[in-house]
Amino acid sequence: VGLLLTKFTGWLPFDPIVAIIVAFNILWTGGQLIRQSIGGLMDEADQTVDTKLQSILREQTQKFNIAFHHLRHRNAGNKLLIEFHLLFHDNATIADAHLDATLIEQEIKKAFSMQTEIISHLEPSESHDEVHAQLLNARG
Repeated sequence: VGLLLTKFTGWLPFDPIVAIIVAFNILWTGGQLIRQSIGGLMDEADQTVDTKLQSILREQTQKFNIAFHHLRHRNAGNKLLIEFHLLFHDNATIADAHLDATLIEQEIKKAFSMQTEIISHLEPSESHDEVHAQLLNARG
């Protein structure tokens, strides 16, 4: 492009100016590719996936009158790995908690076209902090 502009206009600085612009474009694009590659290698969480998961979990936990925390997710190849904790009332049975968790997991799987692997950890909400404190104290 620079050579053509120089040929048609006769203005010699066109060639180095266009070359510098092309070089900056190559550097910028290369930097973006490196940034994306490092993000993939470091299991960086995708913000659009995070927003979608947060929304689904808020909606579903409100529906079952429970809470969630410790949401983590990452891509591993063509698979989406998701982990979160569900906080159930202390009087909830394991069967009821498991059923609710399964229904929530199904809603999440329906929302994503890629293969998903979901781990939901079921915890009591009222005694949650006490149980963890006792376990930490017992270990010393």
